[in-house]
Amino acid sequence: MMGGHTLMEIVQDPLVTVFVPVHNGEAHVEGCLQAIRAQTWQRLEVIVVDDGSTDATVEVADRCAALDPRVRVLRLPKNVQLFHARLAGMEAAQGDYLLSVDVDDQISDDYVERLLDAALQTDADLVICDHLLMRAPDGSVRPSGFNSIPADREYLVPKERVDYEYYRYNVGNAPIDQSYVVFWSKLYRRDLVERALPWLREEDVPIIYNEDVLYAGVFLHLAGKTAFTHQGTYVYGSNADSAMRSDFIEKLHKIAADQLEVLFFLQRFLMRSGADAALMSLFQVWKAGNWGFLETRYAYWRAHAIRNA
Repeated sequence: MMGGHTLMEIVQDPLVTVFVPVHNGEAHVEGCLQAIRAQTWQRLEVIVVDDGSTDATVEVADRCAALDPRVRVLRLPKNVQLFHARLAGMEAAQGDYLLSVDVDDQISDDYVERLLDAALQTDADLVICDHLLMRAPDGSVRPSGFNSIPADREYLVPKERVDYEYYRYNVGNAPIDQSYVVFWSKLYRRDLVERALPWLREEDVPIIYNEDVLYAGVFLHLAGKTAFTHQGTYVYGSNADSAMRSDFIEKLHKIAADQLEVLFFLQRFLMRSGADAALMSLFQVWKAGNWGFLETRYAYWRAHAIRNA
């Protein structure tokens, strides 16, 4: 049994929960919900996780919920930051499968159906979509410059031990396969989420940056079968202008602190969850590469912010 349903019922008519974490997103929430409500797969539960917004986000979301009984608004009593807002969405979900959409991003109208179809075809408990596009600050949509897809990638082929592939990637000397990392490119089966929740609840730091890396490390390690699909499209927003903000030095300090927290969380998680020596060795190289990359990025951004102060 999964989520109170038999496997046959799930195959015939699975419920997919789509949750949207948002903090002060009144300008985007209506359009985001319209895109989700218009999905070709209609058996949806849609949860807006309001992370302590102080603008009209809740009012806009409530109006959308009044138009569609599939939509509900989960109001968090205070701003807990993105990691814990996503965690709240997972804990509230009733679906047989779960996925997340960021409020200022876009999805193709067949996105949910394509990922669900991949899960049912392969019996995978984690499906990764690697058809990722980027919306630039000027509004144009283009291929993601951060998603280098391996030429030999197999699609709709369930794989085990994808965590080895994840930790073989070293940001210091390899192209980025962003689809491994980001939380929003994936469809999660409920039983995988239930296995992950006890571990995720242990994180008590309000993480804003690099939380995708933490989630990916946990889910890729716990997944029994993982499948890739190039069907469906996810368009994410670019934050390339963030280095120009006057308060960016302060933000850099938070970025560094969050990345350090994520790296040590994953180290503890792997050791306690029974990772073998080979995976731990890969992780140590990966950890050093990530920290080295952050140092380089920090030095560049800090100098850039000072010059433009």
